[in-house]
Amino acid sequence: MTMTITVIHTSAAVMSVLVGAVVLLARKGTVFHRACGRTYVVAILVMIVSSFFVTEIRDGWSVFHAVSILTAALVLFGWLQPLVGRSRAGWLRRHTLSMQLTYLILIVTGTAQFFDHLPLPNDALNAIVFLQLPLLVGIAAIVRHGRQVAGTPGSLSSSP
Repeated sequence: MTMTITVIHTSAAVMSVLVGAVVLLARKGTVFHRACGRTYVVAILVMIVSSFFVTEIRDGWSVFHAVSILTAALVLFGWLQPLVGRSRAGWLRRHTLSMQLTYLILIVTGTAQFFDHLPLPNDALNAIVFLQLPLLVGIAAIVRHGRQVAGTPGSLSSSP
C-alpha cells in the first residue's frame, strides 16, 4: 500500500508543478486559467492528503507534514477568494498571493525532499543554494507582483 500512496503522492506533486506553472504563466481570468486553476487545486490537495500516508521517507511524521497543513490552508483560502470573496476589496490580491505562495512552497519543499541528494559538498551550502535562495527570491517576486497588482489603476483588487 505504501508504494501505491507514494506513486499517487509523487504523481500529484508532478502534476501540481506542471499545471501550476501553466496557471502562473497563462493569462489570468480566462476560462483556461480557471480550468487549469481547478486542476491545480485538486492535484495539490491530492498531494497534501496523500502526504499524511507517506511516512517511511523520514521515519514518521516530519516538518513536511506541518507544511502540508499550511499549504492546504493557503490553497483553500486562495481558491475561495474568487468564489466568495469578490464582494470584498482586495480579493484578487489575496487570491494571487495565496496561490503563488502555495506554488513556491511546492517547489521549495519538493527540492528539500531530495536534500540528501543535492550536488554541493555540504548541507549548509545545499540549503542556501537550493532552499533559502529560491525561497527568498520567490517571496520577493511575489511581494513585488502583489504591489504591482494592487497599484494597477482599475485592477480588480481595488474593486469593492
